[in-house]
Amino acid sequence: MFAHSRIVRSLSTFALLAAPFVVTACANLTKPDGEGTGAGGQAEPGGAPKAAALASAGPALPDGRIQASHILVSFKGSRGPNQTRTKEEARGIIDGIVARLKKGEDFGKLAAEFGEDGTKSRGGDLGVFGRGQMVKAFEDAIFAQQPGDAPSVVETEFGFHVIKRTR
Repeated sequence: MFAHSRIVRSLSTFALLAAPFVVTACANLTKPDGEGTGAGGQAEPGGAPKAAALASAGPALPDGRIQASHILVSFKGSRGPNQTRTKEEARGIIDGIVARLKKGEDFGKLAAEFGEDGTKSRGGDLGVFGRGQMVKAFEDAIFAQQPGDAPSVVETEFGFHVIKRTR
């Protein structure tokens, strides 16, 4: 089910995403002008997420493409789905998530608990993407990370994100 038309960039991307993939409302990171693909994570039969398997294994990615996960917490004035909290309240939630990650809690479980977009059902997995598909602040931050780096926080027009490059 396509929840948002901005997920699909081209007919070939549509064909790729529509086949065995489950796509939900996770286009919040795509460029505001409608370009970009956002996420395209896979699900097991029955809808069980495979984010952990995708993050830890899989074929080599094409040059310039990465895989990442995030946890979005939005606030009043952002373009995110929950615009009822203040920016300070959202930052407090993000800081709490980061503290729990530092204590060793599972990123995917925290994404399922706190994430505010369609990626929460996949442990925050955004799928595989390349440059030019995400908003600039997010893209700059995630492409600066290496797989295995500690998750970091970035603010975009959608809210605060805890981001983690997985491949």
